[in-house]
Amino acid sequence: MTKYKKNLKTIYIIIICLLISTTVFSNSKLRVEAAGKARKAKNAYSKMLNKKTIRWSEWSRYKTSKMKFACIDVNGDKVPELILQYDNAFGAEGQQRMYTYLNGKVKKKYISGNCDGISEIYPSRKVFINSGGRMGYGWKIHNVFKNGKVTVRAEQYVNIDNNKRTYKVNGKSVGKKKYNAYIKKLLKGKRAKKFVFRKNNAVNRNKYL
Repeated sequence: MTKYKKNLKTIYIIIICLLISTTVFSNSKLRVEAAGKARKAKNAYSKMLNKKTIRWSEWSRYKTSKMKFACIDVNGDKVPELILQYDNAFGAEGQQRMYTYLNGKVKKKYISGNCDGISEIYPSRKVFINSGGRMGYGWKIHNVFKNGKVTVRAEQYVNIDNNKRTYKVNGKSVGKKKYNAYIKKLLKGKRAKKFVFRKNNAVNRNKYL
């Protein structure tokens, strides 16, 4: 091997090492930043849940001590969201709320309907499903939570009496085949991440927030 080729090989090796070092450093920096933001989010959630009451709707406030919470990353950005469950809320108010930590503040991003709530979460796909049923009808809604916004992407409704089903994708009525194909593309075979609601008390806040 000539001296020129040896020098060229050495230069290539140095460049590759620099690229690897830069990538590792960048990834480490992003992880540290995400961890710091996650800690700030949890602290903000804990502070909110430590209040005696919080506003649930325009016309009501409820005791936080009667609520349950789940802290889970819904959109895969490594910063968890807070899901609150209050079973005694007036029907039309809905029994769930989902909050996120955005620009240094806790912001409400999802309000459940009557007899409705978040049932499945797919963080890597930025998808969560809310489902429920009442007065002879059931539903299952796929939502995408991206860039701080929640968008309904797919809907399925069923008449429990006759099992008749209707489907929508991006607000338009579609057949079952097209609906299933869209759901397959949306979730890409990922499994839902499990989450558990826990009583809002000091022990659970310290342990799970």
